[in-house]
Amino acid sequence: MALTALVLLLSAAVVASAHACPADTLAVYRVVLDTHWTKELFPKQYPEFRPPAQWSRLLGRSHDDSFELFSEGRMASKAMRHFAELGKTDLFDAQRQGFDGIMDTFGADAIPRGDGQTTAKFYLDSNHSLVSLVVHMVPSPDWFIGVNSINLCNAHNKWEERKQLKLTLMDAGSDSGFTFTSPNWESDPPAPISIITSKYPDHPASSFFYPELDHLPAIATLQFIKIKEYNLKEQFSFNFASVVDRQEDVISNKVSDQLPPLVLSSGINAQHVLSIGSDGPISVTHTGRRRISRNQLRALRMRKLKNRRKSKQRKLGKGEPRIIVRPPRRDRFIYI
Repeated sequence: MALTALVLLLSAAVVASAHACPADTLAVYRVVLDTHWTKELFPKQYPEFRPPAQWSRLLGRSHDDSFELFSEGRMASKAMRHFAELGKTDLFDAQRQGFDGIMDTFGADAIPRGDGQTTAKFYLDSNHSLVSLVVHMVPSPDWFIGVNSINLCNAHNKWEERKQLKLTLMDAGSDSGFTFTSPNWESDPPAPISIITSKYPDHPASSFFYPELDHLPAIATLQFIKIKEYNLKEQFSFNFASVVDRQEDVISNKVSDQLPPLVLSSGINAQHVLSIGSDGPISVTHTGRRRISRNQLRALRMRKLKNRRKSKQRKLGKGEPRIIVRPPRRDRFIYI
């Protein structure tokens, strides 16, 4: 019995670590959503005005396995029900970076017609390799499209170069309307999140009821495209001692030009601090600006003033007489 439990525990550990991309890596992805809600593919009750067929803004999160945006067969959260019915994201605003395993929050523009495209960019790291997103269908009772916890770290422990998914329409279970423009008919009690198919809901009035079809055409296509992958150890590696040996003035612009490029991403502390002697730290933030101590600032100002004086002397020429022309003095007497 104990041996069986140990085997199961080890198996679970292997599965948990099966999708673990290298630590200290940061991946940048672009998500591309193409919608295919057209009158040719879905002719029944196709909305053409007040309002016409369209899609809300895309709402997305990159996260770890402790966060869940939605899940088929489970009850929708209050924020998810609010979004599925009205397309509003205000209840999701509290789910920011650091909230329940969220690394990055991202969004994309609304699509003003049934077929169109929208894109967004987001970040992942080895501890937050999952992505979830949703888009509300307009008009609809509480219908939406989306994906939940898609892992972009593959079985070979590498970031996916490209991943494509076909999306089907989903019902949030908070409204019992059958058609696009059904009046608000709150489900009591609420139903779990479900997939809308050609035969479900099993009612002739349903806008997507096509009993002659085995399955509905994909209403949208989603692509995840890797833009770039950073190795944070390489990006942040910097031998400052060698720079000090080569350069007497550690505050000069030449040294600042050699500072390492910093990668800014949600969930990554992009501040890099370098200690320099007793004058205090020079810190480089993700904006590329330096923060220096008062002593360093005073020395920098004195050095600039000294260089300015030397520059003026070079313009005048060393050893050459300086000719100063003064305006003639005015007569102090008044002649009558």
